[in-house]
Amino acid sequence: MQFDPKPGHSVVIVGGGFAGALSALKLPAETMVALSITILEPRAELGRGVAYSTADPAHLVNGPAEIFSLYHDDMGHLTR
Repeated sequence: MQFDPKPGHSVVIVGGGFAGALSALKLPAETMVALSITILEPRAELGRGVAYSTADPAHLVNGPAEIFSLYHDDMGHLTR
């Protein structure tokens, strides 16, 4: 799906966990206009969410960071 807002549009992302932070990171690259992006998140740090910030062993990510990537041409960037 192609998102094509008009110039001067604002985007509000509810939740600053992994998906919200990734959306804020990738959205500008998918548009041809300047955007104002606001992330609504009660935590001080973006990107962690429950899966990445808890000490509870039941909330484990199902693999090592080395096998995940946000960019198909830059595997391993999550560990740098």
